[in-house]
Amino acid sequence: MMNLKVLNVRNAGDRNERLLIRVLEDCNLRGYMVVDNTYENGTVSNVNRHVDIFPDKHVEKGNIVRLYTGRGTDYDGKANI
Repeated sequence: MMNLKVLNVRNAGDRNERLLIRVLEDCNLRGYMVVDNTYENGTVSNVNRHVDIFPDKHVEKGNIVRLYTGRGTDYDGKANI
């Protein structure tokens, strides 16, 4: 069973682009990853452009995990969406 659900992408295409992920059940983020693939002739290719692997971090049901897609520094804490 998946404990996380992708809700949406906010500010797509700009420097504040981020993926919002809802925590469906208490879990640890260790082992979860987000992969951005390329397309070739309208078909998903096996080339991974970006791979983000989540750290060993306990999250609780109802939390929202934000993954910013741009450059920056990792931040582990609470903030407004």
